[in-house]
Amino acid sequence: DLSNLTKRTLKTGNLREAVKLPRNESNLNEWIATNCVDLFNEVAVLYELCAEDADRFTQPGEGFPPNFEYRWADGATHTKPIRCSSPEYVNYVLNWIEDQIHNEDIFIVAE
Repeated sequence: DLSNLTKRTLKTGNLREAVKLPRNESNLNEWIATNCVDLFNEVAVLYELCAEDADRFTQPGEGFPPNFEYRWADGATHTKPIRCSSPEYVNYVLNWIEDQIHNEDIFIVAE
């Protein structure tokens, strides 16, 4: 399983080896897709660990860094940028990435 191979390789501390296409794999696109999904899952877990602290930022313009204005537009639901707090922005980004991962035109599901 590609995901398990990545996890085993990362434990060696050698990032060059971790990102190389394994010798026994021939599908570079599948390797890239697997690593994208794994990275997304790791980032989502890390964000969940600190999301509770971010709940105190509820107004547009609030968050980290202070006085930084976050704007979101995805070209579909939000065609014009909207102002949002930093936690809202992160949620928009994570949801957008998840939608991309589930889009079979981008991440083709093997038969």
